[in-house]
Amino acid sequence: MSENLPTQRGPDSPAPQEEFEYYPHESAFSSRDMDEGLGFSLKWILPAFKRYWWVMVLSVAAGVGAATIAFRMGTVEYRAQGSIWITTDTRQGDLPGPITQGELLESTAWEELLTSFQVLDPVVLQERLYLSSPPQDSLFFQDFSLADAFDPGTYQLTTSADAAGYTLFDEEGMVLEEGEAGDSIGVSLGFSWAPPVVAYSPEADLTFSVTTPREAARGLARRVIPRLDRDGNFLRLQLEGRDPVRVASVLTSLMDRLVEVAAELKRRKLDELTVLLREQLDTAEAKLVQAEADLEGYQIATITLPSEEASPIVPGLQQTTGTVLGEFFNLRMRQDALQSDRRRLEAALEQTLSGDVRVESYQMIQSVQGSSPLVGVLNELTSVKADLRTLRETYTDEWGPVVDLVRREENLKTVTIPSLTRILLEELQNQEDDLAALIGSRGEELMEIPPRAIEEGRRQRDYQIANDLYINVERRYETARLAAASSIPDVMVFDEPVPPRRPSSDDRLGFAGMVFLIPLGVGVLLIVLLDRLDPRLRDPAEIGGDIGLDWLATIPRYRRSARGRDNSEEIREAFRDLRMKVDFAIGAARPLVLSVTSPSEGEGKTFVSANLATAFADLGRKTILLDGDTRRGDLHHILERNRKPGLTDFLMNGANAQVVQETENPKLHFVGFGSRSSSSPELLNSSRMQALLAGLKRRYEVIILDSPPLAAGSDAFVIGAHAGNVLMVLRSGSTNKDLATVQMESFLRLPVRILGAVLNDFIPQIGQGYYKYYSRYLPGYEAAEELDEVVDEVVEEVGS
Repeated sequence: MSENLPTQRGPDSPAPQEEFEYYPHESAFSSRDMDEGLGFSLKWILPAFKRYWWVMVLSVAAGVGAATIAFRMGTVEYRAQGSIWITTDTRQGDLPGPITQGELLESTAWEELLTSFQVLDPVVLQERLYLSSPPQDSLFFQDFSLADAFDPGTYQLTTSADAAGYTLFDEEGMVLEEGEAGDSIGVSLGFSWAPPVVAYSPEADLTFSVTTPREAARGLARRVIPRLDRDGNFLRLQLEGRDPVRVASVLTSLMDRLVEVAAELKRRKLDELTVLLREQLDTAEAKLVQAEADLEGYQIATITLPSEEASPIVPGLQQTTGTVLGEFFNLRMRQDALQSDRRRLEAALEQTLSGDVRVESYQMIQSVQGSSPLVGVLNELTSVKADLRTLRETYTDEWGPVVDLVRREENLKTVTIPSLTRILLEELQNQEDDLAALIGSRGEELMEIPPRAIEEGRRQRDYQIANDLYINVERRYETARLAAASSIPDVMVFDEPVPPRRPSSDDRLGFAGMVFLIPLGVGVLLIVLLDRLDPRLRDPAEIGGDIGLDWLATIPRYRRSARGRDNSEEIREAFRDLRMKVDFAIGAARPLVLSVTSPSEGEGKTFVSANLATAFADLGRKTILLDGDTRRGDLHHILERNRKPGLTDFLMNGANAQVVQETENPKLHFVGFGSRSSSSPELLNSSRMQALLAGLKRRYEVIILDSPPLAAGSDAFVIGAHAGNVLMVLRSGSTNKDLATVQMESFLRLPVRILGAVLNDFIPQIGQGYYKYYSRYLPGYEAAEELDEVVDEVVEEVGS
């Protein structure tokens, strides 16, 4: 090849090539082979990013703007924490019964109490949680409160330019009220609100929402997080919010309110216990008075009576003690007491089964006082009743702790107490049977105890039972009164909440990042879409995948550095590579005849034809280059030769026209396209054209015809049919793949062999780095002339 490469004119400038392993008789490296080797990667998307950089710039700009707005709209949550100590003692000292100061609720019920409206509603009103306003306007809303009747909703308040007046709008923009600074705002809406004049600022625009306290209480219940420890001694509370000071204040108010409600419930419970015990004490006192009166009346009635006949016992019970008769008398009295207790216990059980449980009816029975399980259950029932009366004054029957107590009371009445009563009745019956057997073994003489003595003993026993019961109930009543007077709440604040200094969660960066990625993702999808819809050829892989041609070679774009160095040697090596592949693709057939064309204009076919012909001439083969583009041929400019006489002149005048011209390369001859003629398409399809090629085949080893573009008409197809072999030139970033595919279908009907495609004007993009692995050019290994010894030594030193 000559030192001066023919260069392209106008938009035609060469581009790089990918190199590959040569396959005999195929003379091409399919893009399918390349895709199988490289796999799916970013090799096509990265160049698309470079081409559509403006889309990414707009996407990033939109993402930054959206992320900035999102960052300002993001929330910063602060978490306030506190703990409450819960007492689990159910007894005070060794005092028995339900009247002692015990635990108000089960440990698990404290969470229910915490989220009850009795606790939450006052906190909402105190902290004004029903009002949603910007924190920076706290001075403007510091005295805001609600009347009993008000209109919830979203409102907007704007101040005048001189801050001397205001206008109140609803959420639909309708004017609700106008006034001057210092006036009460929203009186007709149920607001009690008169911001101070100093809180007004010129042209302020305040948007706030007012909701019902009950809705705000539900929201607070959802936000507060209670956590009870395993032993039920500590209730730890957490509350999150945007304002650290406000969230600590709300949690403090909530804990204080819980302690207050617990203390009030405890006091009510003890008061109810006192009332119940007062009723029991009055009943016990009445029974004691009645028993004492019965005993005294009987003794008075019998003191003047004569002694009973056949009785060894003198009147008076004192003479029956300390003797065998006294022992037998005690057995008879015990038997009579057991029978009396059994009858009364059966009556109490029948009353219980009917649904009316009277604790005092059981407590008046002496045998019941000796049954610890039954006494404990009766005391528990009294405590449950007191708790229910206390809670029902504040809460409905649907509240969790109330439901549990109702269920517990019902279980005690219908299951536990009847079951223990039946067990005690069975024990009393067994004791009666044992006493009857014991008394029967004493003899008939001991059976003659006077009935009057037995009756007096029974009345004495009734009096003693009533007296003991009265003393016991009185002691418990006084203890309950003392407990109520010195009531200590079951809960107390253990750890006071303090305003947190660091946020517990900050989603601004995450939210802003997510918002930033949305336009960025849209930009990426848009770039991919634009790239997929782009009909222009960009990548060598698209030659086989989209157009269906074999990829022969790639011609790099001509580049010159600021220092004057260019890549002409790289281009020369690319054409040497193309020469080799074309030669082997055609095979042993000689001479080598091919047509060079392109789908449309500006693809660089003339540039490729000239340099490929020069490459064959440099190989020592006698080569002739014909400009077959009889409409807009340009080879004569590149080779600096005459346009006419040329091809059309020969086809019109025959052998009389001397059309073959020599070039600077002695092995390369040239034929211009000749004179312009409207009949040039017919001339190319004439017998003279066939005769011309037949004569050239006898004289030259290589014949290259530069034909018009395929889109220019039928000339390219006619010349291709004459040559038999076609080399397609495609231009990177310019060739329309759809047009090239359509044009190639026309060759299917012609006796033409398409050798493959040459990608011209190629520059490897990001993601197409594999190009350099297929390139036949390696810097430093250029083919150069011999230098003199001095210059050669300098080159070697520089190289080392």
